[in-house]
Amino acid sequence: MADRKKNRSPQELLTLSRRELVARLSAAEEALRAIRSGEVDAIVVNGQGGEKVFTLQGADHTYRVFVERMNEGAAVLSSDHTVLHCNGRFARFLGAGLQSVIGSSMLDLVWPDDHPKLDALLRRAAQRNCGARSVCNREKAPLCPSISP
Repeated sequence: MADRKKNRSPQELLTLSRRELVARLSAAEEALRAIRSGEVDAIVVNGQGGEKVFTLQGADHTYRVFVERMNEGAAVLSSDHTVLHCNGRFARFLGAGLQSVIGSSMLDLVWPDDHPKLDALLRRAAQRNCGARSVCNREKAPLCPSISP
């Protein structure tokens, strides 16, 4: 392959460079299009201190601030009951830190005796809005969840 590159004419090398530039420009324009259309939530930049994540503020920013600061606990769970996202109030209800709640199974965050109640509640919630009288966190403090599908 090195021999082939040496045998290229200056015009072939110039053409190759143009193709590479066009490809890079096309990729940059596609990235800008995705950012402008709202398909991008964050940008990762490599710097001297490692990777940095810059989140883009959009129309959902006000809603996100509202959810994070409201007095009620709120969480998004996966189908296997893993906490994908929650606000600080939800973590405080569970008697845990925000970072320890996100990524945990809800079954690990409630009192073991209440696992059957929570499991039944989450199965009902997959079908319709529902609530429970009481499920206790790990310290046996009562919670009264209201859950939507």
